[in-house]
Amino acid sequence: MNIWKERYTLNENEQTFGLIERLHVSRGIRTAQGLKRFTHRSPNQFLNPSLLKDLDLAVERLLKAKDANESVLIFGDYDVDGTTSVSMVYGYLRDLGFKVAYYIPDRYKEGYGFSMTGAMYAIEHHFNLVITLDCGVKDGERIKLCQDHGIDVIVCDHHTPGELPCAFAIINPKRPDCLYPNKGLSGCGVGFKLLQGLTRSLDLKENKLYYYLDFVALSTAADIVPFTEENQLFVYFGLGVMNKKLRPGLEAIFKLSSSKSTTIGVQEMVFIFAPRINAAGRIFAGKRSVDLMLSKDLESAMIIAREIEAYNKERRFLDQEIAREAFDQIANDSFHTNSAVTIVKKEGWHKGVVGIVASRLIEKIYKPTLVLTELDGILSGSARSIPGVDMYESLQACSEYLTQFGGHTMAAGLSLPAENFNAFREKFNSVIEEQCTSDLFERVECFDEVIELTEINMDLYNQIQLLSPFGPEMEEPIFQAKHLIDTGYSRAVGSDQSHLSLTLQEVKTGVVMKGIFFKGAESLSLVKSKQPVDILFKLTLNTWNNQEKIEIEIKDLRLSKS
Repeated sequence: MNIWKERYTLNENEQTFGLIERLHVSRGIRTAQGLKRFTHRSPNQFLNPSLLKDLDLAVERLLKAKDANESVLIFGDYDVDGTTSVSMVYGYLRDLGFKVAYYIPDRYKEGYGFSMTGAMYAIEHHFNLVITLDCGVKDGERIKLCQDHGIDVIVCDHHTPGELPCAFAIINPKRPDCLYPNKGLSGCGVGFKLLQGLTRSLDLKENKLYYYLDFVALSTAADIVPFTEENQLFVYFGLGVMNKKLRPGLEAIFKLSSSKSTTIGVQEMVFIFAPRINAAGRIFAGKRSVDLMLSKDLESAMIIAREIEAYNKERRFLDQEIAREAFDQIANDSFHTNSAVTIVKKEGWHKGVVGIVASRLIEKIYKPTLVLTELDGILSGSARSIPGVDMYESLQACSEYLTQFGGHTMAAGLSLPAENFNAFREKFNSVIEEQCTSDLFERVECFDEVIELTEINMDLYNQIQLLSPFGPEMEEPIFQAKHLIDTGYSRAVGSDQSHLSLTLQEVKTGVVMKGIFFKGAESLSLVKSKQPVDILFKLTLNTWNNQEKIEIEIKDLRLSKS
């Protein structure tokens, strides 16, 4: 049973405010001026790029490269953040007349980061400048190799740095000496700030640069970075670009997805675009995603998109099979009986999907989770965490057993010799046990307000949408309603009957509301028991025959307590 908890605590005075005002205050909006940033959004609200340490130095180096017609290699990671970064920086610099090429490493042959193969490619092809995107801050050895061969390296990264590499410039809001207020930029967001600084130095209008905000929005949503002020603006304007006209590569993805959505939102970015862009790097080569996103016309884009759609179908099959094997392994391994973590491994598991499998495991077994695959005596894989457990710091505490690791608070990658596995597993488990209290292992569903269904109307829905787009640290309002009973029309739906279509009546007011509970079919018997239930839900808008009607999407359901 999940714990239900109010997301925010309001003071005595704030509790007397109206519902909409309370929603504003709980999200830090306490003045008319604070609300104005939502009602009068403008690209002028983007932060000054020059506040980023080394950005002006990097811009000077780019201007020199342009004037001297130097060769510039754009290097990026193989996931959504990396490939959108490369697509954006390469496309924009190319259009400005730079002599550019791009490089995405092979996930399996080269691994994460600025690889030795990539460095040698830059050396052998006589590039003068390398720009690393969404990687580089931990790749000092390869950067030094380039520098030794006369190749300058500009690092654009957002991962937590250790000792800084000897690059020409390092743009990373998380470096200790950087005063940039937005510490939560995605890798593509860092790349955008570099291009913004370059655009201003060239005294160009920024309108053409804003065309690339769809890439920044995609990376921000897919990389699960905070939707704080500037990041939320990136997503807001990026969605505006996408809904005005999808670029051919993204249009091809959307057409093949068979989505019924008429507009693009955060959900579509996370569940339609991101998995497919990621699929190329997981199954074949991330370069194909960049090829797709840089496509000039729909016809050529559709060819690549069909290829990537096939990769995505293979990815889904693989992650389901590996998840099944992982659950079997957990059930038969006594380590997991009382462990604070889930750690599974097997030779032959596909490295490209182990991160997805880790997330699947957490859905069922709510613990920090590592899924590793073995090849030639080396274990490598992905780690996923739960709120309150810093995965990066936890791995750092076990670094004596690891050959490589990196990532964020909630997600990381790692590798280690197979012979270190048992010692690492015991140490990692003890590290998590030491920093965690038992309540951290209970899944918490947060909500904003307890309301009656009579309070739901179009004005409330519109006021909520004013604060969108929603994401981490700018969560969509979730409400609790109490004492609802089935009207007799609730039923399991979906091709696998895993979802729950609900028609519920509030006992106190008699109001009836329709809704959907995704993956909630197991609650059907409880609903049909005619016992009153409480629900957590968000508001949705159903448009049918040009008629708009508010419905609800249920996040959790339980027997009424009082």
